[in-house]
Amino acid sequence: LTSYPEINSRDLSNIIISVPNIYEQEKIAGFLSKVDELINECEGEVKDLEEQKKGLMQKIFSQQVRFKDSNNNPYPDWEEKKIGNVCKTFSGGTPSITNNSYYNGDIPFIKSGEIHSCKTEMTITEAGLKNSSAKLVTKGDLLFALYGATSGEVDISQIDGAINQAILCIRSDELNLIFLKNLLSFNKDEILCKYLQGGQGNLSAEIVKSLHFKFPFLEEQEKISKVLSKMDELIEEKKALLSDWQQFKKGLLQQMFV
Repeated sequence: LTSYPEINSRDLSNIIISVPNIYEQEKIAGFLSKVDELINECEGEVKDLEEQKKGLMQKIFSQQVRFKDSNNNPYPDWEEKKIGNVCKTFSGGTPSITNNSYYNGDIPFIKSGEIHSCKTEMTITEAGLKNSSAKLVTKGDLLFALYGATSGEVDISQIDGAINQAILCIRSDELNLIFLKNLLSFNKDEILCKYLQGGQGNLSAEIVKSLHFKFPFLEEQEKISKVLSKMDELIEEKKALLSDWQQFKKGLLQQMFV
């Protein structure tokens, strides 16, 4: 058996710390409380914006909200289409991990947990790309995570790079990919519930290609995408502000108590 050291009340009572006088303590506590209020406020605003977007998508995808063309005329009715019939898809592969010459190159190697990111933890070489099933994707491609904890996650690629077998790249000349990203994201839970029994197993290219939804006319898709992208921008701006306040508090505590 492994034993772990314990800290008891006697140990704690023998620790010596430096503290300011009570007046300064109150000043510090008041300032930190104000920062906490700002952090909590930002967290609430992020949550509210995310709920607003979710509610808007519910109304859009159920067609409670419709858009009109430049002449104020309604667009045609939405048509049901299967993704495999209107999209081209492919997944990648992983270069042999025993060959060092395949790694630490100039090609970002995107893993399923990195589809939302603008950088990757690993890179591969041209040799690694050529001697494996890894496939190149470009900025603007739609990436869908097939395996693991991120299964069902989807996003537009922010970088040029290569993908492994856990990612499906989706391209289309008939659909707006930002619209499709939001549609798949909105239906993520339903997709996982239907195809992953008890949370076990993986999605596949065949499953994704078999998915079918009602799609609006392409021009209406583009208008919807602009509205949802604007919501995403507001959410990301608020998240960035939240991160700034969190980092500010962390730095402040380090300066105060070091």
